[in-house]
Amino acid sequence: MVQLLTVPEWSSLHPLTVHFPIVLFLLLPLLMIAAAMSRKTTNHALLVAAFVLMVLATGFLYLTYFTGEAMGAASGNGPTAGAVIKHHCSLAGYTVSAFTLATTLFAISLLVRRVTGLEDMRDLTPWIPISFLAFYALGVFWLVLTAHQGAILAHELLPSSTGY
Repeated sequence: MVQLLTVPEWSSLHPLTVHFPIVLFLLLPLLMIAAAMSRKTTNHALLVAAFVLMVLATGFLYLTYFTGEAMGAASGNGPTAGAVIKHHCSLAGYTVSAFTLATTLFAISLLVRRVTGLEDMRDLTPWIPISFLAFYALGVFWLVLTAHQGAILAHELLPSSTGY
């Protein structure tokens, strides 16, 4: 009899989903730079593509956060691993918050640009792009720290959880 593909438990999906938002958020600045350097005819398309990518990455970040919470709750580990898991979860919360705010501010800047009919993003009042960049940079900072803590968990403290 043919065996169908089984869906793993929710808590075991974290190692599968964790790398996708990291890559998207770290590659997104390249799309932003391309939009900043492009002609006015392609600028809007690149900014919309960046926004779609950012929404997708933020959505996957939430999925990763919730699967990580489930994985942390399901793991019965010693005090060292438990402390690192707790720290990893708090860093992940900061990461989710920063990227949610950055995505929201980017959406507001695109909406303001559309409503006012501005051709160039630089014509916006400077506070929206600057605040977006601040939260995005903060998000990348938290993302790198969270990823580092996750690597310590996966490869040093809980190597059996990843199968490596």
